[in-house]
Amino acid sequence: MHGHSEPICPSQTSDTPSLAGRSATARESGLAGVCPICSQDEDELREQVDRILGAGLDCRTWGVGAFGPEGEANVRRAASAGAQGTTVDWPARAQAMLQEDAVEALAARL
Repeated sequence: MHGHSEPICPSQTSDTPSLAGRSATARESGLAGVCPICSQDEDELREQVDRILGAGLDCRTWGVGAFGPEGEANVRRAASAGAQGTTVDWPARAQAMLQEDAVEALAARL
């Protein structure tokens, strides 16, 4: 059960757009945030994250999956979309991967 200080995390991808679209109502209801699934289309995820954050709610993703190419792509998609965090079973690897990506991006700009 979600209390007023916890985000609501839909259990199916089809629930996410309706929840993100009702972000203002969620905020008025006292919810802290909404958690869309990160394995969906990148543009859709970015749009949902923008609406959720724009309503003043926290936005953390879920559905990353196991460590490997697909899981790595999902973490990168969540970060690129602007999510404030995500749920993973391999946090140290995810954090290291994102730090390496940031260093590579910085080096490419120099």
